[in-house]
This record gives sequence, structure tokens and C-alpha cells, in this order.
Amino acid sequence: MDAMDRQVREAAAAWVARLNARAVDSAVLEAFYEWRKDPLHARAYETADAHWRQAEALGDDSDIKAALAQALQAAPRGWARRPQILLAMACLVILALGASLFVLTRSETRFTTGVGEERVVQLEDGTRLHLNTDSDVAVDFSRSRRDVRLTRGEASFHVAHDSARPFVVHAALGAVTAVGTQFDMRTRADRLSVALTEGSVEIAPTHAGKTGNIRLTPGQAVSIDARGRVMPGKATLFSQWKNGRILFDRTPLSEAIAEVNRYTSRTITLSASDLAGETVNGGFDTGDVDAFVDAVTALYPLKAERRADGTIRLSR
Repeated sequence: MDAMDRQVREAAAAWVARLNARAVDSAVLEAFYEWRKDPLHARAYETADAHWRQAEALGDDSDIKAALAQALQAAPRGWARRPQILLAMACLVILALGASLFVLTRSETRFTTGVGEERVVQLEDGTRLHLNTDSDVAVDFSRSRRDVRLTRGEASFHVAHDSARPFVVHAALGAVTAVGTQFDMRTRADRLSVALTEGSVEIAPTHAGKTGNIRLTPGQAVSIDARGRVMPGKATLFSQWKNGRILFDRTPLSEAIAEVNRYTSRTITLSASDLAGETVNGGFDTGDVDAFVDAVTALYPLKAERRADGTIRLSR
């Protein structure tokens, strides 16, 4: 391996670590996308990310533990307190072990995120997948189709153009078909939401009723409920999570609380059920529970009880 190859591999490992941190802002993502424009960088990142994901599943492997412990022992003082460096070192250890641990094949591949996490993945066709907090996606590509299942949460898709292979994202309440498109999609038990940034998509609701399929143009957004009813929305409200923000526009308090809870383990409960339908407007940083609680307690006759376990109870 020459010096240039090693530098690329190390940079790829560092990006894997950075993008698996709990907080990834838009500036970091823009820098990553710029770096990955080089095809060599893109391939190196895909390999490093795949190795890291498989390494997570092999966290109890004694060889991996020993190699990581040796790397940590040799690291400069203070590095052990920097989680991003630890992640990068762990990824480099996997690469150094020469582990061909993970290969994208035709079999279904799953990508997940935990609460408060985001993840960026480049699929084998060049499509960029950006998962929001607490989300789960399954990918199954063949020679004739590109099928994705969004089983939980929310994702942004920047779809690589391939007219011979439709790109279809399936969810419980419908499916979205695209060719070369950028869109956001969120699935919940009672609602499917889609917002289009560029290109075009066709939505096939599971319970279409009289509406039939729905076509969106850039800037449009819709939500479809379990009965097949279609409600127009604002695309800007759907996409702000990629900038680390949550925007509310006449959102019922109960829904706003549920949305804030998606990004943190410091969950909020509302005991004043008579206020559940009151509306919330404005924007908040994802994970900033205190700012949200301060705002709603100032707006409505609520008091916040902050408990020892970190949860917050809102009551009259």
C-alpha cells in the first residue's frame, strides 16, 4: 500500500467516525459530500463504513478487542476522552486486521440509527441515503429493481438516475417511486409523509380511496393517514432535521412533544390532557429538550417536573 492509499483509507475511517457521532451539522455534511466526490474517496468510505458496521456486530471478538486496546495504549494522552477519535481508531483497527467483513450483495442490507443519531450511507448504485434519528431501512437491489423498505422513522434519499431500474421506497401506508430524485420520507403508524426537493415522485397509498396515486413536484409535501386521506404540507418543515432543527407550524402540543422525544432519551410526558390539542409554533434545536419545555411552560399553564432519571413531566 502506498502513502496515498493509506491517507485515503485513514481519511475514510475518520469520516466514518465523524458521521457516526451523535451530532452532525450541515457544515460537516457539506464537507463530507465534497470530499466524497472523488470516486476513490467514495469507494474507500463505503469500505470503511461497511467494516465498521460489521465490527459493531463483532464487538465481543477477542482479536478486535486486543487490537483496539493496543491502539489505545499507544495513542497520545487525552485521545481516550475523544469519542470520535476512538471510533476512527476502531475503524482503522478493523482495516488493519485486513477484515473483508462486509460486502454489499443482492441480499437485503439493513441500516439503522439509534435515538439522537444520524447516518449517511452511499448505496451501491450511487444513491445517497441519510437516516434520521431512530430509523430503520432495508435495501434490496436487483438487476431490474431497486427496492427499499422504510420500516421505522425517517430518511432523505438522493436517488441516482437509472431509468432501467425504478427506485421504490415501501412503507406501511404506501410506496414512493422515483428515478433521479431527492426527497424526504417519514413513516409512522398512522401517517406517511413525503416531501420533494427535486425531480418527481409518484406515491401509491396503501389505502388510496378516490385519490389514486399522487405525483409531487419540487417544493411540495403531503401526509397520508391510515384512511388514505391526503393532507398537503410544507416541504421546509420536513427537511429541517438535516440542519439539526425541528420546526412546528400550528402543531398540536401532544404531537410536538412526541416529535421532540424522537431525538432524546430525556422524554417528556404530558399529564394535562386537556392541553394536548393546543398548538405550538416555532423552531428548536434537535435534542434541546430544555428550550422546548421552557417555551411551552411559558405559553401555557404548565409546570415542569424534572425527575432524577432525566424525564420531564408537564402538568398544570
